[in-house]
Amino acid sequence: MMKKLMISDQKHQEIYVPKRITVIPGKSMQRRMFLASVGAIAAAFAAPRWVKAMAEPTGPSEHSQDSGRDAFFLLPLTKITIGGEFHRRVFDLIENNLLKLDIEKVYLDPFLSRQFPPDQWVFMGTGVLLRSAANFELFSGDSRISDKRKLITQKLISAQDESGYIGVRLLGATWKNNYEPEDAADIMQGFSAVHRHFGNAAALGTAEKLARAMMTAYPLGTEIRHEAIDLPEGFDDLYELTHDESYVDYYAYIPYESAAKSFGFIAGYEFPEDQIGRTQVHCYANFERSRGQLLLYRRRPDPQLLESSQQIIDFLCKRNGMYIIGSTGNNEQWRPPKNGSPETCATAYLLLLLHEMIRISGDLEYGDLMERTIYNALFAAPTGDSSKIRYHNPMEGVRAFEAPWKCCENNYRRVLSELPQMIYYASSGNIAINLFTGSQAEFSHIEPAGLIRMRQETAYPTGERILIYIDPQYEAEFSLTVRIPRWCNSARLKVNGQSMAIVPNDRKCIIHRRWTAGDKVEIELPMSIRIIKAPETVMGYTPDGIRAALPDPYAGRIAVLRGPQVFCLNHDLNARRNGNTVFEDDKVVIDPETLRGPMPDNTARPDGVHLSVKGWSSSGKISGKHDLDLLLTEYPDEGGTITYLYCSDIALSVPDEFTRFGEK
Repeated sequence: MMKKLMISDQKHQEIYVPKRITVIPGKSMQRRMFLASVGAIAAAFAAPRWVKAMAEPTGPSEHSQDSGRDAFFLLPLTKITIGGEFHRRVFDLIENNLLKLDIEKVYLDPFLSRQFPPDQWVFMGTGVLLRSAANFELFSGDSRISDKRKLITQKLISAQDESGYIGVRLLGATWKNNYEPEDAADIMQGFSAVHRHFGNAAALGTAEKLARAMMTAYPLGTEIRHEAIDLPEGFDDLYELTHDESYVDYYAYIPYESAAKSFGFIAGYEFPEDQIGRTQVHCYANFERSRGQLLLYRRRPDPQLLESSQQIIDFLCKRNGMYIIGSTGNNEQWRPPKNGSPETCATAYLLLLLHEMIRISGDLEYGDLMERTIYNALFAAPTGDSSKIRYHNPMEGVRAFEAPWKCCENNYRRVLSELPQMIYYASSGNIAINLFTGSQAEFSHIEPAGLIRMRQETAYPTGERILIYIDPQYEAEFSLTVRIPRWCNSARLKVNGQSMAIVPNDRKCIIHRRWTAGDKVEIELPMSIRIIKAPETVMGYTPDGIRAALPDPYAGRIAVLRGPQVFCLNHDLNARRNGNTVFEDDKVVIDPETLRGPMPDNTARPDGVHLSVKGWSSSGKISGKHDLDLLLTEYPDEGGTITYLYCSDIALSVPDEFTRFGEK
């Protein structure tokens, strides 16, 4: 049974439909089409409230994003300090990537020179870069990032023409149906972040003028002939800051080209699972469409807006739609019956979707998916020092780097810049811990506790122990909710040294008590080595167009996991370890009875681990002595060449725990 995305407030209202738009009732929301002549509605909207002042106030704003009907609200970035592997990943990215970018040449000059012809497909991603820089600056306080962010802001503002257009097309050749609307929506998001974090009125004004320009170029009833990813969030950000309903009207009902190559709109989007394997169905587009519906639900609640997100999670977990590393797709498309090579954009958008689902539902089980994705697919996207970021992340073969792709690079930067807000969530009388990592956070929403300081100390995911220190300014009663991962069946909990029972098979632990300064919670999450059997089939289409269960490319193999981490085989490392023995990765057979570990290993990261296992170089040798002594390294190992391996006793393997997602 599909897990329902439950919501905290069960009072719903009919979704708002703008006047002059007629919708055909029917079972499929996606097939609802515009019938009436809509006209240039956008041109009739009120003029934006914008100014051209370049001055910027100093000091970050404590503005928090609208929570609407959300079960959880977000903690401001200024209230979170990260440590551990999250800290290393984020600050390596800042030092070795962001601060070394030639931003003027690569990202800004094209907006000032406008040299691209109208028929050339080009995506710049400058708005996503601006949003990421604003977030990094806010929680790091690094003046070097501030200089970069101010440069991007000022140059983009100066690039806006009288019509409101900001883009890279030749003069007179604006608003072409390719990536133009997506780039504009991303710039709106970037400007919105700058205004939200730093109070820059000019940024907000420029974003509003750009939005009106797009609304004039593509009035309601006009089809945007591309997927226009990020358009909902760009306009939703403006609604959040201005409360102008016309922005919600627009992103809810502007027709766009859907991933199934038909036209629809956000309010009527459906996940096109039946098209996967037959047509090009982009993973990241579907994640973002569903996320757009969650944004719309926050503004205009309708239970139907939750359905596509539920269907996607059900497909990922129940119907073999996700690879073991926590991502999906072959290149940019949904998982067909081919070897996996997920796109970094798909990984990023999946995490952003899960983040919204946690906020709306309050269900921390989505955090199980989130941590699998973070520690494997996401952290495998860059080089070990984060200087370069991959477009694709192949599970077999060499993890090469193509020419820089601005979409994947910037979406990786964006997710890293928002990662701190995925650690903790909060609600009335409650603090929730979703991700385990060294960190500190400050909460001030619980009366009469005053300021509550919380600190995690842990070596997770290497270590099994998490210490949580709770220091309220004043003694107060409230709840602490901790996610218990599905892979852990024997979690242990102590409060101030006293053991507490954890309900078996419950995916969270709620500790409700009167807290005082110095209280300590200790959690043990024992991590056994798991041998996960690859599914036998994956849904797709036969050559004659019949939808059927097709053989999974990894059928008959297994993956090795410990906690949230997947392990892989590094061919070169193991060839050297075995005296330069010649073997083929996809013929190796491991002996699961010999799996040992973890042991310290810095191959994939500082303070990482490896597992050891014995095996054979081919199935024809398993009746004899092992001829391979192997190390399995963490999946982000740049030298990893294969993930699914053959196993001498597949009866010792079990299905992925996510096949039971949502069940007790």
